[in-house]
Amino acid sequence: MRRKSEKGFMLLETLVVTVFIATLFAFIYQNTIPLFGEYKQRMKYDDIDSVYAADLFRQMLLVDYNYNDLVSGLGNDPTNIYKDITDCRKNVAGFNYENDDLCEALEESLNISAVYLTHYDTNLLKQMEKDDQIFTVNTDRGIKTYIDYMPSYSADSTTINQYRLIIVRKVVENGKEYTRYANLEVVQS
Repeated sequence: MRRKSEKGFMLLETLVVTVFIATLFAFIYQNTIPLFGEYKQRMKYDDIDSVYAADLFRQMLLVDYNYNDLVSGLGNDPTNIYKDITDCRKNVAGFNYENDDLCEALEESLNISAVYLTHYDTNLLKQMEKDDQIFTVNTDRGIKTYIDYMPSYSADSTTINQYRLIIVRKVVENGKEYTRYANLEVVQS
């Protein structure tokens, strides 16, 4: 025979297990939803292929070109906060690609559509982008979004001679064209 007090214990036990399972599901949901958002961001920004493409382009710049010519002219105002070094055949603010064919072959094989060089410290770049002082053409909306997404790299005494290389790639997947972005630091060794 059952006692009346056992029914209360069973009800309490059911309630405790239900609360535990509900808490567990809430914890799992709370931690997996941001993961899915991060996964979607990683498909567009700093994906593995784009980071490797940026690294190959950076290696080409550091090995084949004069570092001082490359970084000369970068300043802290909207006209020279970054350098567009995409066009391999033109003189970009005093910087000439010495091996045009290598540069063009690399851009073509890696589907690189734009290459920008900026300071290592991205805080000023981010502020100018927010104030609409740079990348104001409508076609630059993607790069503006990427600059907002980028972490804020801050300069210190060890980053005086360091810069950031930002690349934009046009990638075709399943018959559709997508734009991918990546950035790496450029340091003279």
